[in-house]
Amino acid sequence: MSIVTRPASESDIAAIKVLLDEHAPNEWNYITPETTGRVLELLQNGRAVASLSIENEMIVGACLLTFGEDMPADLQNYAARDDIAYAQEVVVHREHVGKGLGSLMLEESIRQAGARGISAVYAKRHDENRVSAGMM
Repeated sequence: MSIVTRPASESDIAAIKVLLDEHAPNEWNYITPETTGRVLELLQNGRAVASLSIENEMIVGACLLTFGEDMPADLQNYAARDDIAYAQEVVVHREHVGKGLGSLMLEESIRQAGARGISAVYAKRHDENRVSAGMM
């Protein structure tokens, strides 16, 4: 089956939560239910954008970008926070890691951010996380 990448909608939020809860935590990413809830609330309120990878009507990946005051405060050291986005979460179902989905979703999310006038997207990652390094 083929995998399709598309922007997320409000109706996807419950399924995104399931993906984040099950596949986001790993040795480099400590994510709590509170963090997940906060990011999904931002998406629901239009203060974040997301793209998804879908296979057989199941979400197998999600990339969420946040903006402005909802990003880490230290990003203001690099650029005006109203002009940038932050890659808050990029999560791929364990069975689909290494297929390039993270890159495709990040590209789609960057397009969505660009439509909002955002000129750059920042991300943080651990040096040891080679999968994340390849995507970025």
